Amino acid sequence: MAHFSKVVDPSDGDASFEALAREVDAVAVYINDLRSAINGLGILDMTNRKLSAAQIDLNEVIVVTRNATDIVLETAETLLSTPLTDNEYRTLVEGRMIGLMEACSFQDLTGQRLTRVSQTLGVIEERLKTFAASARARPSEPQRGTEETRLEDWKARQLLHGPGSPDGLQQDSVDNLLRFTG
Repeated sequence: MAHFSKVVDPSDGDASFEALAREVDAVAVYINDLRSAINGLGILDMTNRKLSAAQIDLNEVIVVTRNATDIVLETAETLLSTPLTDNEYRTLVEGRMIGLMEACSFQDLTGQRLTRVSQTLGVIEERLKTFAASARARPSEPQRGTEETRLEDWKARQLLHGPGSPDGLQQDSVDNLLRFTG
């Protein structure tokens, strides 16, 4: 950022005015550079199009995953609770297994949508890096907004909210525990 390096003395006349004019010009150039950097972020494009599309994609991933999970669970419950002869059971199992394979196609759809969301987040990150460099930003302690604080507090209250850390409880340990209790 431009700094006023000289205190203007009214008794200096033209020299004071010229020094002040140079300082004001330097501030104007800096403001124009900053404005260009902000415009270069394409914030309106991101907020009006890309971020909205990313949110829609994430919501679709949730719906598709929920529907596929319902099909898989329903199929497993049906197979486990159906008392049939061996031949009837085989026919039922074959038909249901085809349904399970079809339900697993959700992975392709969710993968495509998550890829788009990931790419959008990458674009946002690069634009913010460019903006920070243009604004000559310095690292500082990140400021947490109200929504971010609320979200972190909510996550902390959840019993299960995603994969644990590598130092946490591992799936093999859970599986071994369940084998002993089942």
